[in-house]
Amino acid sequence: MSVIDRHPYRTPKRLFTQRGQGQKIILHQAYDDRVEAAFVVDTITSLIARQQAQAGDFAVMYRTNAQSRLLEEAFLHAGLPYKLVGAQRFYGRREIKDVIAYLRLVHNPRDELSLTRVINVPPRGIGDKTFIALRTQAKKLGLPPGELLLKYGHSPESGLGDIFAGRTGSTLATFGSL
Repeated sequence: MSVIDRHPYRTPKRLFTQRGQGQKIILHQAYDDRVEAAFVVDTITSLIARQQAQAGDFAVMYRTNAQSRLLEEAFLHAGLPYKLVGAQRFYGRREIKDVIAYLRLVHNPRDELSLTRVINVPPRGIGDKTFIALRTQAKKLGLPPGELLLKYGHSPESGLGDIFAGRTGSTLATFGSL
């Protein structure tokens, strides 16, 4: 008798199958989460390669969402198609896209798409009107908006303070220095 069976308010259930016996469960103790994901994908790959199964025969369940990223990466690396059910892809999450956009912008201040994504994330008071003014001024100076922000962030007294006065100017300068 299990611990769960001893619970006084438990509704008793008898589990059964009409399919007969299947394969026994394999217990694999992995060194870390990356090795675990690689084991799962390698097992699937080898069963498919030996024609003992097809790609659609598998379902991988995991306890925590933190495991999804490593499994996704392992599937992508192996070139195996997969479908995530009941969760969002790791790289599809808004906060992950935002972090990647910040990193791209740091690496390449000319990346206007990344700048557009993160200029007001988290909200810092840079609205559409301010962003349009920034783009217009950058175009006049022959610079990408990201580089103009960088210059303005490093030296707010560069003369751009006349264009972006007050709180708007200090907000842009703070973002540029960031």
